Amino acid sequence: MKERLVVITGTTAGLGKGLFDALKDSCDIITVNRRMPEDRAHINICADLSDVETVKRCGLEKMLSVRTGYGSYVFINNAFTMGSLTDACELDADDVVDSVNVNVTSAILLLNGFVRSVRGKAQDVRVVNITSGAARRSLHGWSLYCTAKAAMEMYVNCLGNDCSDIKCFNIDPGVVDTDMQAKIRDFKDGREHDVFDSLAREGRLKTPDQAAEMIIRECL
Repeated sequence: MKERLVVITGTTAGLGKGLFDALKDSCDIITVNRRMPEDRAHINICADLSDVETVKRCGLEKMLSVRTGYGSYVFINNAFTMGSLTDACELDADDVVDSVNVNVTSAILLLNGFVRSVRGKAQDVRVVNITSGAARRSLHGWSLYCTAKAAMEMYVNCLGNDCSDIKCFNIDPGVVDTDMQAKIRDFKDGREHDVFDSLAREGRLKTPDQAAEMIIRECL
């Protein structure tokens, strides 16, 4: 058994995979993904975060309740869906529900279950929420993303305020070269398209590994 147990959501690609790869040798890890990751040398909980009832029954709390003896417990909230890129007045109802379920409701359910299960087991309990500048700035066509990021920032702020024994972090890794970033650049109607396109063409996007290293350095 290693000194630290880390729960990470969304590790099959991008930043989540970068975090998993950086931590897998030094920490025991439980991942939460919609599908089974390629690396099966750890515990994975398969859960579709758009299905709240499935998340309620996913078994994370039960799994954590029997994992004692660690000096540190960490939850990294990374799983996120971009949602529709369109004007805020033209959103599809199903896209709204999916975005809130994946990005807010399921994230809070998992975080809350984590805290209930490990609080008091170790002096070092941490919650790391991967956030974005979009949580504090409206961007054209990004209403679902901006709203969800802002909601999770506030929840983690409230968690830190209510539970002073838990170290809570909202960390913005910057602009990372992921599939989500590619989707943003494909949204050519967006007013910020040229900015992100220039960052990509000039090689100024962070790699997932670089972003993961920064998050680990600052939060863990």
